[in-house]
Amino acid sequence: MIPVHKTEVIMNNLNPHWKEFSLPLHILCNNKYDLPLMIECYDWDSNSDPDLIGKFQVFFFLFLFFHLDLYL
Repeated sequence: MIPVHKTEVIMNNLNPHWKEFSLPLHILCNNKYDLPLMIECYDWDSNSDPDLIGKFQVFFFLFLFFHLDLYL
């Protein structure tokens, strides 16, 4: 797994909203639609390592298909 993006840390918020971002395809998946993407979310702590809240994996072409389908 190669990290390609990290969002800002949102402190003291049980319902965070992150800023939208975009990544060029060559950065996100090296222009290979059949690569899996791993999305992970962590709870940041100042006195210990971040705690994994959840993660999911999806192939980029499925992510693209369902994302576009939502806006048709």
